[in-house]
Amino acid sequence: MRVITCLFTEHNLWLVLLAAAMCVIGSFATLRLGRRAAASEATPERLGWQFLTAVCAGSSIWTTHFIAMLGYQPGVPVSFDAALTVISMIIAIAGTGIGILLSTAPLGRLANPLGGAVFGLAIAAMHFTGMFAYRVDGLVSWDQAYITASIILSVTLTALAFMGVKRWTTGAMSYAPAGILVLAIVALHFTGMAAFEVTPLAGIEHGADSAAFRAMALSIAVAGLVIVGTGMSSYLIDTRVRESSDERLRHMALHDPLTGLPNRTSFNACLDDWLAEAEDGGVAVIGIDLNRFKEINDVWGHEAGDAVLCTLANRLKGFVGSTHFAARLGGDEFSVVLRTDSRIGLQERVEAIESLFNDPVVFGEYKSATGASLGIAVYPQDGSDRDTLVRNADLAMYKAKVDPLQDVCFYDTGLGEAVRERRALASDLREAIETDQLQLHYQVQTAIGTGDIRGYEALLRWTHPTRGRIGPDDFIPLAEANGLILPLGEWVLRRACEEAMRWSEPHKIAVNLSAVQLTHT
Repeated sequence: MRVITCLFTEHNLWLVLLAAAMCVIGSFATLRLGRRAAASEATPERLGWQFLTAVCAGSSIWTTHFIAMLGYQPGVPVSFDAALTVISMIIAIAGTGIGILLSTAPLGRLANPLGGAVFGLAIAAMHFTGMFAYRVDGLVSWDQAYITASIILSVTLTALAFMGVKRWTTGAMSYAPAGILVLAIVALHFTGMAAFEVTPLAGIEHGADSAAFRAMALSIAVAGLVIVGTGMSSYLIDTRVRESSDERLRHMALHDPLTGLPNRTSFNACLDDWLAEAEDGGVAVIGIDLNRFKEINDVWGHEAGDAVLCTLANRLKGFVGSTHFAARLGGDEFSVVLRTDSRIGLQERVEAIESLFNDPVVFGEYKSATGASLGIAVYPQDGSDRDTLVRNADLAMYKAKVDPLQDVCFYDTGLGEAVRERRALASDLREAIETDQLQLHYQVQTAIGTGDIRGYEALLRWTHPTRGRIGPDDFIPLAEANGLILPLGEWVLRRACEEAMRWSEPHKIAVNLSAVQLTHT
């Protein structure tokens, strides 16, 4: 009852409300900064946030106390001891700082309640030091019961608030610790003030200068808000920087760094989502592989190759929308997922995509059309899950790539075995080059008029260990489609020169080379 009487009859309620506002703002800011300190992993960063938290906590608590003290009306002249007043602020900042350090120390479950208890003791020490700095012309008496109750309330409630910081992190309950901390500060102050009684001396009737105290209280409030605002500004700036950094990292994780298109991870996630939503089908996967990209790299250089990829990616970006999703899967390989409700509509959009790659690309003084091989697989007839659809689209794309008569191929059930066979044959050809399973035959070149031998033309032949003789019409396009034409051409040149050196007559020798071989440096 004495606490309520002290609050409503012995205080200026406007200054009490100002103190309460400072308390609420400071408590909210303190716990926000404290959470950031606890979440920091690097030691220097964590110490920096702990320092800011201590300054914010100590200054806001001290400001709350001092404004409320200025609002106290004992009915006698009042003054303040400057040294003790400053010491009370130092106690507030240093004591709360120790509590914050303990709350983040490796003490297990004891860290938060112990840190909160020390925090509460610091508030109590600050309060009673400030009370000793409060000088009145009258007889002062203290009620020990109220003093003990105020300290117990402060320690208990702040320990509870610190435990709540760790437990209540989301939703409305995340604000509960700040409310409990406000209650702890208010309970300590007004219960402690209830323990303080002043009996005026005879002949002294003048009270404190209320106008001066109000001006002083407003000045202190402004200073306190500046300190708390500085801490919160640091928090908000850091939060924005972290969010921006997280967004950049998220973008880097989900997009290709060269072209800016979504990468394979994004492609897989999009396809999974679209397949989950597709009840009656209508989703198609288009695998895309550039036809002349290696030649562009070899002739123009890798800088030109990167520019070509970016140009084609920008064309795809302009093509995508709510019914299209394009991604770069790596190298010169792209993929498009699209929604379609008819085979005719799908065919039209495939032709539109094909034209994006057939249009010439300009790089400096060079101009070239790369072209692309497209393979299409449609859900659900060509696959009921993501992996099957992608695999079948790749098979169709590979078929289009090795077929000189078409650049677009739709998957069909008979395609898989044929493509797998050609891939196995390509693997065998690579092994044949590495293990010298190839042979050179020589066709004589004679002068028409005299019949004299003028030279020989080297003809490459391949006898497969199990398939037998495989003609150049089969394995040369296979080598070009699988990046084997360069090592194959080098093998032929080296072998032809080695064998010509052993001939008794110095005849000329002719070797057929790919255009890629001629431009390769």
